[in-house]
Amino acid sequence: MDTCGSLVLVKSKRNKVLQPSSGKKAARRSADYTIQGFIYQFNKTLLEILNADDGQTITVEGIIEDIDIAGARDDTAIQCKYHESNIGFALSLIYKPLLQMLAHFNKCGGRKIRYRLYAYVKGQQPGLRKITTAEVQDALRTENKSLMVLAAELKDKVNIRRFLGAFSFEFGVPLSQLVSDVYGALESNGLAKSDIPTLLYPNAIQIIANRSMKHSGEERKLNRTELLNELSAIRATTISRWTLALTTRKMILEARRRQLRCNLSINTRLRYFILSKSSLEDFDSRIVTFISDYLEKYHCKPAHTQTPVFCLDCDASCFSGICQRLFQKGIKITDGCIGGKFFEDHFFRTPMTTGKMSNHIREFDVRLLQGAHAATLNLHKCNDLIMVGEKPHEALELQDVNVAQFGLSKWQELYFILGLSNAYE
Repeated sequence: MDTCGSLVLVKSKRNKVLQPSSGKKAARRSADYTIQGFIYQFNKTLLEILNADDGQTITVEGIIEDIDIAGARDDTAIQCKYHESNIGFALSLIYKPLLQMLAHFNKCGGRKIRYRLYAYVKGQQPGLRKITTAEVQDALRTENKSLMVLAAELKDKVNIRRFLGAFSFEFGVPLSQLVSDVYGALESNGLAKSDIPTLLYPNAIQIIANRSMKHSGEERKLNRTELLNELSAIRATTISRWTLALTTRKMILEARRRQLRCNLSINTRLRYFILSKSSLEDFDSRIVTFISDYLEKYHCKPAHTQTPVFCLDCDASCFSGICQRLFQKGIKITDGCIGGKFFEDHFFRTPMTTGKMSNHIREFDVRLLQGAHAATLNLHKCNDLIMVGEKPHEALELQDVNVAQFGLSKWQELYFILGLSNAYE
């Protein structure tokens, strides 16, 4: 790929798995720092977009660096680093981004590009820090094995003086201050201050995160007007691994709970759940209890006439075991199968009822569907579709459906959002 061409480089973040190793504190801390590093970068990107001129377009995860700003006269390439675990600054901490920028400059030095390294280092006062020719030469003499090849390719081949004329290094502000700056920029762009903490800000972070995962450079481009228009159309708070990593996590969960409360309080709404074994922790041990708890609150009265559907994205063996355990728990289900074959009409049939209002008995209380048959849900559209996972189920048609998608992994957070519990952890 020509790194001097249009801004389309796909960075490694799109494929990085941010899951700490179970039971390993060091790995968990490392994963936490990694996530916070991404959150810091997303906030910095968001701030650059909100403060951009009308003629500027920002590429999230650009070809040159984390944030590429295309202007009328020149381009700006910003690399953003976050070092919460470091106390004090050593030049070696920025050898890698410095050499990467130097390599790009050496290859594309004829272009008008400004290189900015923006790094938060714990304990460092925010502000510009001059990098000297001698310090760049020190970086080129690095003995770090992972950088030696890159340094050797540049040694005695790059005009350091010219590079430093286009380069700046700045110690960044703490994450809390960066978030505060983003709040201020959102408000100064005409957005309602009261909506910023729980609606506009988390959704803005999610927009940046979504852009960063796109493989096409064009899809990762965004300008200030596009961002503001997208935010203005949003009415529900996004719940994802990114928004739940924000310091406003509790407020975000409480806001989403309030947003769902209205529809959940209506007796006659048809609800479908898509629950993935790969998304939820302890899926096998918690799923039966979750279905039981949901039915106990939201499908326990004669007035609750719409039988909920739980579509479980798991293998056949797991699904069969869950069906058996629900039966043993006294929960009557239909899975639409007769003689091992799935029949849509049988699955969607109206359950027969017996008894009077005080002793109302249904033929079945829940429809249970294996994920392999998810496309059948398109035949009978629901009022509310509740999905747990980072991505929508590919088989589902979402038009004219009220969709609530939660990119979470903890059952307690799902319980809290749905009003099944008053504690989120």
